[in-house]
Order: sequence, then C-alpha cells, then structure tokens
Amino acid sequence: MIQTISKLALFTLLAGILSLSAYQGFTETQNGSGKTGHSGAPGEQTCTACHSSTPGGSGSLVISGDAQPNGYNAGQTHNMSVTITHSGSSKFGFNLVALDTNNASIGTLTAGTGSQVLNGPSSRRNLTHTSSGTSTSTAGSKIFNFTWTAPTTYLGPVTFYAAGNAANGDGGTSGDFVYTGNLTVSGNPVTALTTDLLGGFSLYPNPVVQGNAITLDFEGTVEKIEIIDYKGAVLFRLLNPESGIRIPTNQLIKGAYLVRLMKDEKSLTKRILVD
Repeated sequence: MIQTISKLALFTLLAGILSLSAYQGFTETQNGSGKTGHSGAPGEQTCTACHSSTPGGSGSLVISGDAQPNGYNAGQTHNMSVTITHSGSSKFGFNLVALDTNNASIGTLTAGTGSQVLNGPSSRRNLTHTSSGTSTSTAGSKIFNFTWTAPTTYLGPVTFYAAGNAANGDGGTSGDFVYTGNLTVSGNPVTALTTDLLGGFSLYPNPVVQGNAITLDFEGTVEKIEIIDYKGAVLFRLLNPESGIRIPTNQLIKGAYLVRLMKDEKSLTKRILVD
C-alpha cells in the first residue's frame, strides 16, 4: 500500500512539472525555448508541426526594418523586427531565418531581448524566442527586435522567412494561432571605404544619354572599376584605371546602374542613370 502511494505521488509530481512546462505556451522546445527549422522557409515546416492552428485567425506576422525600402548596404548592420498580433493572446513565439537566392543563410543575425540565435537544419542560422521571452505586457501583440548584418561583399537579395505562434494560454498545443510572413530585400554592393578613395569620386554626366560616355575622376589609386546592374551582375570591368577615364554606355540599356571603384577588397559605389 505504501509503495502504491509513493508511485502515485511520484506520478502526480511529474504531471505537475509537465503541466508547468506546457503552461509556458511552447512545448517541444530547443534549449528550453523556441525550435529551429520551423520558419516556413523553403524545405521547412512552421509552428503547426507542434501546435494545431485554429482556422480563421484575424492576426498577422510582419517582418520589417530599415533594410527596406531602399535596400541593404553590404557590410552594414540593419535594425529589424518581427511583429506578431492576435487579439487576446499574451504569449508569442517565433522562428526566423535570412536566406539568399540559393536558400542558404546570408549575413549575421543578432538576437535582441527575448530571442536567441541557434544552429538549425541545413546549416541555417535561426533566430527564435527564449523561454522567458514569450510573454508580453500588452495582450494582443509582441515585437521581437533583432539586427541583421549584411555580408561585406554583395551577394544578391536576402529573404527573411518567419513563422509565429500566438498561444491561447490554455497550457496545451491546440487552439493556438499560427501566422507566417516573409520579406525580400535587395541590396547595394557597397562596402567600407578605403582611406585613399575618401578624397573624391565623381562621375559625369549623370544622368547620361544612352550611347554617350561617362567620365570618372578620383583621387589615389584604384585597382578596378566595375559597372553593375541591380541584380548584382557585373556588366563592365576595367583593371588599373587612371583618373579621367571615359567609359562608353552604348552596351547598356536604359535604367539605373552602380559604378564601383575597388581597391584592397574594399569599394566605393555610386548610382548612375542611363536615359
């Protein structure tokens, strides 16, 4: 009889611990918090892998930051955020990745308050909530702030994928509301400026009539000049140019381009318009 009571007491204690864990709003977590590989990115699941999402949710998940609308700069750190809204919810979690056009991690994610960076499937770096970061003081929404630092070399557009869970607070995994979102940001191939390029870099005329030449004046020495379209493709390259070089535009269609001067793997870039 005593043995039976002891087993019952042990079962009750374990049940209480599991119930407390479930009450945190997010079971099956990694490191006691959010899971990786559930951002809704290509090849990944969302929060619905563990939480049954109630249909007809009127909330949303929005990814935003100063990397938009003008694009990111190579090597620059941008302030970003994931905002999850759902009326009445007071616990929220999320999972986010930043991927290039090959669906591989790009740039550096840095966690803010209530989130952490973890290694996920396919060598992707994941940003996800911590166990203490799910609550919000104001019911109905939660903002997770973070920063993303672009690679020092322009590697094309980046797409942020995220899935978020607005928990109903019943301590289980059913009846929650799961939302997804993504944001694609194009970039500008600009890196840190070399000292001897800071003295000056001018190009004229700008805009230039298609077929006419542009003239580049600069101080110091330059290893190469490139003309790049906004998809990152190099259309023109000249090694060891001299100041005052004239570059024809007859091979360029009308539109905007970037003219880049490079030295020691650093560069200075300006925008030019071909009319």
